[in-house]
Amino acid sequence: MATSKTKKRAPEKTAAKADSGALKHGAKAAGAAQLEKGFAHTAEQDLLFALGWPHMVLLQDDAEGADPLAAADAIVLEYPEPSQRVWPREVANRVVRALAGGWDHPGQMSKVARQGIETAGPVSKAEGSKLLETFLSMRSVFMRYPGLFPLLLEAVCGTELVIEGLTADFENNTENWTKHDIPRCDIVNQIGFLLLRLPKSQAAKYRKRLSAVLDGFAKTRPDGIASVGATYPIKWLDPVLNGKAGAERSGYAPGGKLSPVSLVHVCDDPAFVLASVKASGPPDASGEVDARLTFLGGQGVLDLEVSWWKKYKRGPKPAAAHARVVQQLGAISSDKIPPLMLDMALASKAKKAASDWFVEHADFARPFLEQAAAGAGKPAALATKLLKKLK
Repeated sequence: MATSKTKKRAPEKTAAKADSGALKHGAKAAGAAQLEKGFAHTAEQDLLFALGWPHMVLLQDDAEGADPLAAADAIVLEYPEPSQRVWPREVANRVVRALAGGWDHPGQMSKVARQGIETAGPVSKAEGSKLLETFLSMRSVFMRYPGLFPLLLEAVCGTELVIEGLTADFENNTENWTKHDIPRCDIVNQIGFLLLRLPKSQAAKYRKRLSAVLDGFAKTRPDGIASVGATYPIKWLDPVLNGKAGAERSGYAPGGKLSPVSLVHVCDDPAFVLASVKASGPPDASGEVDARLTFLGGQGVLDLEVSWWKKYKRGPKPAAAHARVVQQLGAISSDKIPPLMLDMALASKAKKAASDWFVEHADFARPFLEQAAAGAGKPAALATKLLKKLK
C-alpha cells in the first residue's frame, strides 16, 4: 500500500482523548496481526485500521456546555445512519438506550425509546446485556440503525458483552437469523469486526461457536448454504467467518457482481478485493465510501475511490456523503489524498471539511500545497490560501 513520504503530523488532540470498549485489548487483539505501519497518519490510527476502522465507535468527553439530549434527539432522526465515528460519551449512552427501545411503525420513536434517550449516565454491563437482548428480540421493522447499534453498545460496554449476546442469540434463537431480514444482515456484518477486537484465543472460541450454527443450518439444506436466500442473515455469517472463500460462496452479489459490503472481511487476498471492487463498478445511489476496502485491497482500491468520489451521494444530503469521503479517505497516509482534498475543497458539497483537512494534517499536506500553489488557475489560488492557514 503506497504511502506518502512527507512528514507525518502529531496525533490530533481529540483522537488522543478518545477511548472505547472496542479498544480494551489494543495491540493484543486478534486484528493487530494485520497492522500496516504507515498506512495511516499515526501509529494509533494504524492500529485502529487493523482493528476494523471505520467500523468502530470511539468515545470522548462531552464538550463543556453541550446539551446531550438535544444532540441525541438530532442523531436518531438522521438518514442514512450517522457516519460519525467519534461520539460524545453521554450522547452515545442516550442513543444506545433509545435504539434498544425501538421505533413505532412507520418511524416514530416508541415511548420506551423516548424514556431511553432521556436517561442520563453510563450504561452498566447488566443494563447493556438487557438492551442487547431487547434489541435482538424486536421485529426488524422496528429496528433503527441495526448496523450501528452493536458498535455503539460495544463502545460503551465492551466487545465481550456484545459478541457473547449475539452468539448466544444465534445459538438459542436461530430461527430469527434464517429468514429474509435485511436489518439483521447488517447486524451480522458487524460480527467480523467484533472478532478482530478480541484476543486471538477468545476470537477463536466465538468463531467455533458461530461456525457450528452456520454449519448446522447448512446441513439442513439440500444444497448447503448456497441454497439460502441472499438476504438471510445466517448466510452473511459465511463471509464474516471464512473470508474470501465465504465471500465467493455466499457474498451478497446483486446483478452477479459481488457487493463491497461482502468484502470487508476478506483479510487474506488483496488482489481479490481489488478485482471485486473494480468489477462492482462506481457506487450507485446507495453506495458509501469505506476506507477499509483500501486497507484490505491496497493502492489500486484507493485509486478507484479517488476517481469515484463525486458519485458518492447516498441520502438526501450529498454534503454528508462527501464529508464521509473526507473523513474516511482523509485518514489514509497516501500521496493520492492531498490532491483529492484540494479537488474536493474546490468542487465538493463538503468544501469546508476538505479545506479543514489541510489544517489538521499541516505537515503532511504542506509539500503538496507548495507545489500546487506554484501552478495556475483556481487550484493554485486555493492552495496559496490554504498555505496561509497552516502553522
